[in-house]
Amino acid sequence: MATSRGVATALLGVPELAELLGVHHRIMANDWQATDMSSPAGTMVEWAVELLERIDWSPAALRRDLGTDKVAPRRLYSETQMVARAADLLGDSAGLVHENERGWREARVKLARLALGAAGIATGAATLYLSFGREPCLTWGATDEEVRREMPGDGLLANPEILATRAVTIDTPPTAIWPWLMQMGSGRGGVYTYDWIENLLGLDMHSIDEIRPELQNRKVGDAERLGKSGPVLRVAVLEPESAMVLFSDDGNWVWAFGLYPIDQTRTRLVSRNRISSPGASLLRRVIQMLVMEPGSLIMERKMLLGIKERAEMLAKSSRPSDAPDRETLSLRANSCF
Repeated sequence: MATSRGVATALLGVPELAELLGVHHRIMANDWQATDMSSPAGTMVEWAVELLERIDWSPAALRRDLGTDKVAPRRLYSETQMVARAADLLGDSAGLVHENERGWREARVKLARLALGAAGIATGAATLYLSFGREPCLTWGATDEEVRREMPGDGLLANPEILATRAVTIDTPPTAIWPWLMQMGSGRGGVYTYDWIENLLGLDMHSIDEIRPELQNRKVGDAERLGKSGPVLRVAVLEPESAMVLFSDDGNWVWAFGLYPIDQTRTRLVSRNRISSPGASLLRRVIQMLVMEPGSLIMERKMLLGIKERAEMLAKSSRPSDAPDRETLSLRANSCF
């Protein structure tokens, strides 16, 4: 009851739901009251029948009892009252049940109308998203060339249901970016996004702001699980300062990172996700499209900007008053680990 009241309180801002919840709680209260009435009523009837069975109803016995003021008449009267009281309780209980049936019918009609309205809203939202929002969501920050470009790992999952290519420009050469990619992951350096959201999902993410030498020894074949029950991601491709590809053991997810220098001081960091959901229901696919895809943009945008901020901070802290060339910066970055 406390839980249902908490849910009702949380949804008071939605009038239709609040009204339905009010009906629901009233019906529940009526059900409890009807049950409370039916139980003692049934007990009374059982007692009455049990006691009345003990009376000798033969005319001679009744005359004898009446003449000697025995208990039979008093039992007869009291048990008659008990049966009458039980009948009243059962009648009241039946009335409540009838009222509940009417209430449930009305609630079902309102709920059906609400569901139809929600379905209409969802259909409209899906149409708008597919028409105008999906492509910008899945290609945030990426140029047309980057979206079309073949990246390492593309061949691991040829026809994904979701293909997201997102990118950011980082004002450093690849050497200042690569260490952050090497140490990212669950139970490692985090993924530089909203840790509190990741950890609500049990992913054990704790994004760090420093390069740690002990986390720089990644190699092809290394595997890590996202949280306690998430997918296992295995390093499939590792090209230093160029590309890193993670591939899930179930074969349904490829996550690739590519570093593409613009010049000696700027690099494009491109992240590509290829995801399939074989056997997923239509409802799951709709939720994945309308909820998970926009959600992934929020998280991945934060991740790309987080890597950008950290890499530029590393480059800045390694740079003297006049900027070094790429080879000098590479030596300084490598000296950290």
